[in-house]
Amino acid sequence: MKPALLRHLIGLLVLSWITASAEEIPRWRWSGVDRIVSIGDVHGAYEPLVVALQAAGVLDDTLHWSGGSSHFVSVGDLLDRGAESRKVMDLIMRLQEEATQAGGKYGGWLLQQQYPGCH
Repeated sequence: MKPALLRHLIGLLVLSWITASAEEIPRWRWSGVDRIVSIGDVHGAYEPLVVALQAAGVLDDTLHWSGGSSHFVSVGDLLDRGAESRKVMDLIMRLQEEATQAGGKYGGWLLQQQYPGCH
């Protein structure tokens, strides 16, 4: 595995493990959320994203939502540099719908779109 890909994968895994239970978050902010799984700056890296989401327990082996009522948050650029940006977007869009149907939530913030010039 290339060192850059390995660093990216490790970064995604670390961020995916930053989770919190609903009890740790003030009740006025969230309700019905078992936990929060957050990732950042995917940059079109599809395979590392899949590995991170599976490690966090929100994506099953068939690449469908398995997070129940978890809240999945992506921060930063989903697309941009990676060769598989389309696959990333297709997965995220499907997971958004599947999470909602399962009682979960998805929230995403694209920094580059909200803050032009931010890299």
